[in-house]
Amino acid sequence: MKQNNLFKLSPKNIEELNISKLLVFRRCPFEYKLRYLEKGSLKWEPKLDMNLGNFLHELVGLYFKNKIVHNEKQDIGRLFESKWEKEKIRFKEHQEDYHAKCKYIIDLFKRSPIVRTHPLASEYKFRKLIREDMYLTGRIDLVSKTDNNIQIWEFKLDEAELGFIDQEHKKFLQLIFYYYGIANAFGELPHNIGYYFFSSGKTVLLEVYPDILERGLQEIENILSEMKNTKEYIPKINNYCPSCGINKICPAYNK
Repeated sequence: MKQNNLFKLSPKNIEELNISKLLVFRRCPFEYKLRYLEKGSLKWEPKLDMNLGNFLHELVGLYFKNKIVHNEKQDIGRLFESKWEKEKIRFKEHQEDYHAKCKYIIDLFKRSPIVRTHPLASEYKFRKLIREDMYLTGRIDLVSKTDNNIQIWEFKLDEAELGFIDQEHKKFLQLIFYYYGIANAFGELPHNIGYYFFSSGKTVLLEVYPDILERGLQEIENILSEMKNTKEYIPKINNYCPSCGINKICPAYNK
């Protein structure tokens, strides 16, 4: 697959290129500035829903890791209750509400097709050398195999982060990035890339094809070019704003 001029436009201060940074910049340059360029001057305040998303990622990651190690069906309900007792303080005075919300989400998860996939790796970290001073890095929630096809999965709490994106290659940009990050690390190239949304139990699976990969690479180049040339990090109102940890000091959100 042609790599175009990917990463030649990368800002000089980025030695490890992580998709999270690109997605945050695309979503809101102001958030990017405070999270990555001035992170020492700001106390990040994660919202409870962000804590919920992290909790569920950890829980499902543990579920699939156990499934890989023991090669048998795991009881995610039991895993949840054990983890909840140790970490429920994360949800402060809202523990009862979030416990019920988690149980509902777990019930959806049990009925989802993703449970029936064969997991190859859970929370898989990669660090791929792109050029002499640049690494492509990331962590994939799940790499699985179904019907002899390799699949890359990313878990999201809901569709808020993607709700403002209308073009397919932009909506799947994170997974396209992951595709190039792991290449044939599992013996063959991934055939599908997909999202699983905890809150709805919905899956969105896309067959990988050359055109979407090329357009995804071009979009990454566009973001890198904009990052390099940005002088003012202007806030953008988007679906993620209510959950953002800096919305209290955002001049656009607090108008």
